[in-house]
Amino acid sequence: IEDVLGEMPCVTILNTAAGHVAGARNTTHGAKKKNFDHTAALWSAYLAPILKRPLTADEVALCMVLLKVSRTMNGTKIDDHYIDMCGYAAISGEVRS
Repeated sequence: IEDVLGEMPCVTILNTAAGHVAGARNTTHGAKKKNFDHTAALWSAYLAPILKRPLTADEVALCMVLLKVSRTMNGTKIDDHYIDMCGYAAISGEVRS
């Protein structure tokens, strides 16, 4: 994977993201819904003083997209950030409540 913005076509970014979310990550990270539900519970507990309600799994995935957006705005614009944004957006759609 190239690390220079513009050297990876959008279809390659999407296909790479699809390979990540459909690949062996369920083995290493656990099932997506269970993992993001668990993260939602942890983040909700941590953020309880400022949240009006607990987070959902799909909101966690969208927050991860925002993390990657922040990294592109404040750091090096590497392809990995864009691949991960696509992957997290797709996971949000899959696990939405």
